[in-house]
Amino acid sequence: MKKEKTIPQPKSKLLLFVVVLFSGFFFLYYPYLQNYSTTPKWIFGATFGLLMYFFGRKEKLQWSPGMSVWFAFILLFWIQSFWSYNFWDAIVRTVPFILAPILVLLLRREENDLNNFYLKIATAIGILILPLVLMTLVEIIALYFSGSYSHLSTYSFKYSFGHRNQYSELLVLIIPILTLGYFLNDSKLKKWIFVLSIVSIYLTVLLLQNRAAFLVMFGVYPILFSLYWIQKFNAKNRIRITWTVLLLIPLGGILLFSPLRSKIPFLQNLLETKFGSGNERLHIWKNSLDLWKESPLFGKGSGDWKIEILRTPLEYTQAEGGTVFFQRTHNDFIQVAVENGALGLLLFLLFFGIGIYLLLKSQFDRSKQLLLLGGVIGYILLSNFSFPIEKIELLVLLFLFLLPGLSLLKMKTKNFKYGAIGIVVLLIFSLGLSLKWITYEIKYFLYKKDNDQLAFSEIDKTKYTIDPTSTPLNWQEGNEMFNEKNFKAALSKYEQALEYNPYHVHVINNIGSCYYALGNIAEAENQYKKALSFNPKFTESIMNYTSLEFNRGNIDGALNLILTIPEQNEPQNYRMYVLAIAKAKYHEMMNKYDEPLFESELLETIHDDDFLFSVSRGARISGECYEVELRNQLAKMTVK
Repeated sequence: MKKEKTIPQPKSKLLLFVVVLFSGFFFLYYPYLQNYSTTPKWIFGATFGLLMYFFGRKEKLQWSPGMSVWFAFILLFWIQSFWSYNFWDAIVRTVPFILAPILVLLLRREENDLNNFYLKIATAIGILILPLVLMTLVEIIALYFSGSYSHLSTYSFKYSFGHRNQYSELLVLIIPILTLGYFLNDSKLKKWIFVLSIVSIYLTVLLLQNRAAFLVMFGVYPILFSLYWIQKFNAKNRIRITWTVLLLIPLGGILLFSPLRSKIPFLQNLLETKFGSGNERLHIWKNSLDLWKESPLFGKGSGDWKIEILRTPLEYTQAEGGTVFFQRTHNDFIQVAVENGALGLLLFLLFFGIGIYLLLKSQFDRSKQLLLLGGVIGYILLSNFSFPIEKIELLVLLFLFLLPGLSLLKMKTKNFKYGAIGIVVLLIFSLGLSLKWITYEIKYFLYKKDNDQLAFSEIDKTKYTIDPTSTPLNWQEGNEMFNEKNFKAALSKYEQALEYNPYHVHVINNIGSCYYALGNIAEAENQYKKALSFNPKFTESIMNYTSLEFNRGNIDGALNLILTIPEQNEPQNYRMYVLAIAKAKYHEMMNKYDEPLFESELLETIHDDDFLFSVSRGARISGECYEVELRNQLAKMTVK
């Protein structure tokens, strides 16, 4: 009888792999790319994944239904990319979806025992993150004592994570891993290091004032961690702990919602929903749900939320002035629903449902399952207020939380082959796509930073079609031609840009300006009206349409348009335009009315630019037309 041949396994390199991998995810930063760009981390992750694959242990991994659902979601996302406005832009977004589970599976095969696996993970993460957290605390405390600490100033604490919100989310999702490490460790010294890390993270996230992270730290974690403790004690102590938690949670709520909150610096802004924050999210979510209703089953197409949202009325947001174009809903579930429809949302939710079920059904100790479950629920909560799905380091943490149920290690595999070709193909695909994408990003930001026309010309604009503000690159080309007064060529470029973003008001506005310059006034008017139908407060189109109306003699139409611009959005040439139109209106009224007293007042004030402009301000406040406001102000002057 032939004896089975066992394959000797090399010593585990898990600790080394974890240190290198998370060092890259925590500290890798490429300063010439925009804050949210994670392409350098994708390149690093794909490269290191290949190294782990070829130089790590050779255990085979048993697939799970949860992992199958996740890759079904990726497949659906790929398929729906084919009807997106920007195919490659959509495909690129799947890179972190692919890398995160593969990297976690490759780490998993390095250690057979789950307790040792999580202990090494927690130790490495704790050692890496503690210096960064302590440095952050020192800098924030220095800000506080210098009198510069504020909600706004904390945005500067972003490091390689976009801005302070992404940094806070990373820190808060590390807590379950560190807590697990604390309970798995027998060394008192190491336990104190874990305690120091957790306390430092709590203090740092509080001072960074991230509301979603606050809800996780003081809502989700206390409940789940108390359940962990309850598993460890006898019935009498369990009752005590339960009552303590039940008492602390309402006391915390009372503090948060009471006037005392205003006395504590890091709590002052947590419940505000002013312009630029919670208020924006509410409007964006409402508009997003309206978009979902239009294509409820299959959605608008992968990556198309940022395009489609522009045609909804984004009132009371930073998008009103046409200076900000939102890239994300700040709610992953809503964004998936809009882009991939009910089918995509079902797969997304099914992944979490099956993942949690398998986690709780796994052989891992129940109390430790609860700690990992706290991480999963924390991730889900953050997904309702932010966009962790595109952050590679946060996705890796999610798969670490779900790992006991997502894959089991298959020991002593017979007829071992040198790895699954699919993993290598996906890693190489992710690496190649990320390398190509970063070359476009670098060239684009060189162009934006130094007006490097050569770098801009080297970008393949059929692949890197839109920039990080959702503005098509063909629009930039059109602007160059427009400035050279080559209006026909500019129009062609703007029309190409429109294919990649048909609701971008800058593109539509410039198409109108091309038609205007070419003498097609009717079509120019159509384009200005179209831009204003998507964004009624877009200043550039209002000014251009005002100029059109003024030049064709419609003085009242020009005034009615220009007076819709809010005071805070006035462009530099606003006063000049208002005065020119107001004086034309004066002459029109002199010719129209036979009112000697009124005519005399007009003659007295026509050269008083400050008065003419004050009438325009008054009209905007009162809501009256310019003539009515003028008569009212003249009447007040007469009474005085």
